[in-house]
Amino acid sequence: MIDIVADIGGTNARIGLARGGRVDPASVRRYRNADFPDFGALIAAHVAAAGGQRRACRSRSSRARRAQRWRG
Repeated sequence: MIDIVADIGGTNARIGLARGGRVDPASVRRYRNADFPDFGALIAAHVAAAGGQRRACRSRSSRARRAQRWRG
């Protein structure tokens, strides 16, 4: 299974793909949070750029689950 992994900051997000707990460095891309209306749009853009199909997304961050707004 391939997982989407992310480092979400206040201004930028880095998103990549991992398999077996190892991140593929070639899959990591950096995005400006202000360019996207919400987290779902950011993930969709990354999946499209990676040439994959959107199947499922699991959040492992309680902070991400509690976030009410994408932009502050």
